[in-house]
Amino acid sequence: MEIGITGASGQLGASLVRYALARTSAANIVAITRNPGKLEQFSQQGVEVRAGDFSQPSELAAAFRDIERLVIIPTTELQPGVRIQQHKAAIEAAAGSGVQHLIYISTVSPRPDPNNTLFDSHFATEQALIASGVDWTILRMSVYTDALLDAAKRAAASGSYAAVPGAPAAYVVRDDLAAAAAGILCAPGHVGI
Repeated sequence: MEIGITGASGQLGASLVRYALARTSAANIVAITRNPGKLEQFSQQGVEVRAGDFSQPSELAAAFRDIERLVIIPTTELQPGVRIQQHKAAIEAAAGSGVQHLIYISTVSPRPDPNNTLFDSHFATEQALIASGVDWTILRMSVYTDALLDAAKRAAASGSYAAVPGAPAAYVVRDDLAAAAAGILCAPGHVGI
C-alpha cells in the first residue's frame, strides 16, 4: 500500500513521515512538498519525495499518482478564499488520481464564518472532502502546546507576557498529532469519522 503525506517538509509533516517510517517500509511512503530539497534526509532512507504545491493544481495529479491513502495537511495560506481553493484543488486531484482514502487534518469546531478565515477554510474543506466520493477521515486538532513554549520564550526574552483572552483550549502536542495521523494513515479503517 502506498501512502502519501502532503506538507511533508513542515513540522507536522516531517514528524508524520518519521512516525510512518516506524509503521511501514520507506518504500511505501511518498512525501509530498513544495520544496523536495528539504526532504533529502527521508529520500536517503528510501522514501519517495515528490513535488506538489496546492497552488499549482496541474502538478498535483503527478504528485498523487499511485497513492492509496493520503494525508492532507492544511496549507499556511490565510488570505480569504485562497486556502479553500488550494484544499479543494488537492481533494479533486487526489480523487482524480485514484486515491482511495483521504485523511484531512482539521480543527476543533470548524464552521462557516466569513470573519474567521481559519474556521471557514476548515469547514469548506471538510464539506469538499465529504462530497468528493472518496473514503475520508477527519482528524481534528486544537492549538499546539508548542505555541505556549514559543510564547514563554518570547516572554522570557522581553520580560512580559501578553495574550488575547478567550475560551479555554485543549492543547495538543504536535508530535502526538503526527503519531495519531500516522496510525490512521498506515492502517485500514477509520472511514467516515
